[in-house]
Amino acid sequence: MHGLRAGMVALMLVAMLAPARLAWSHPHVWIDAVVEAWFVKGAVTEFRVTWTFDDFFSAMAIDDFDENRNRTLEDAELQKLASVSEETLAASGYFIHVVIDGTALVVEAVRDFTAAVTDKGLLRYTFTVVLPDPVDPSRRALSVALYDDNYYVDVALNKMDPVRLKGEMPLACTFAAAEDRDHSFYLGMLHPMRVRIQCIRA
Repeated sequence: MHGLRAGMVALMLVAMLAPARLAWSHPHVWIDAVVEAWFVKGAVTEFRVTWTFDDFFSAMAIDDFDENRNRTLEDAELQKLASVSEETLAASGYFIHVVIDGTALVVEAVRDFTAAVTDKGLLRYTFTVVLPDPVDPSRRALSVALYDDNYYVDVALNKMDPVRLKGEMPLACTFAAAEDRDHSFYLGMLHPMRVRIQCIRA
């Protein structure tokens, strides 16, 4: 019985990717997201992403992957959940949309995908998107947005701490978030928040 139940989260992840639901779907999973832009010698080399899931999806995932039924996810169980999720989400590009100089980056794989459970019992994923080449935001346009254009999953940037700039960056670096009306979805009714990384060199 548990073997069948353990597939529920995987099936739910697959359902996130089905394109035929556009006119009828609404969020079934909610994610609170934080993005870190990491700089090396003044250029962004990667985005580190943290997702924290809603309590319902978290409880379902913990229950489905709790193989020894001790009401917690141990390391091996977390690794299995991370492996299933990473493989499934690859088809969606991990809901991350990076644009460099007007060209969308195709995200086919990520690094360091991990699953954990917070002190409040919420499921948390972390992963890293490595850029193909370092991008200097003082010379090139760089932006990132997180969204599921099927709208099965609501991916929202954290209201208090949405974006962090880390590493070896120029002093005059900041970010600006605004609706991206060029990439509307859900029959044009929703507009993702796109974050632009900006730097000024003296």
